Amino acid sequence: MELLNVYLISYFQAEDYEELALTGSEAEMADLIFENPSLIEDGFKPLFKEKPIKHGIVDVLGVDKEGNIVVLELKRRRADLHAVSQLKRYVEAMREEHEKVRGILVAPSLTSGAKKLLEKEGLEFRKLDPPKRGKSKRGRQKTLFD
Repeated sequence: MELLNVYLISYFQAEDYEELALTGSEAEMADLIFENPSLIEDGFKPLFKEKPIKHGIVDVLGVDKEGNIVVLELKRRRADLHAVSQLKRYVEAMREEHEKVRGILVAPSLTSGAKKLLEKEGLEFRKLDPPKRGKSKRGRQKTLFD
């Protein structure tokens, strides 16, 4: 292949002088729940973060005040049908080993379809906004390639 006309060739070093800080991640939500379990409900005791199970990784696994296993699926943004399906899969996998298992979707909000599916499947929802923190721990990214 041969180029007949070249109109522009450009090269530049892109630099970003502003700090980009990703806050409010699912990991930070999990930390917040471990620091203050009553955000989920009174008597909730978180036991594991990112617990591997048969069908994936549970964000937070704990027990309620009655000793039931509680699976938390965390979403930092509005939760949709996919999030409910994911939670349902995890709860079903845990029910293979435990008699009483509850599933709670934790997110800032839900789509209407997600709300209906949660109710249909006997799953629960807790509203929790991701934490907003000041400065990033990583420092400033100076260029796109740092």
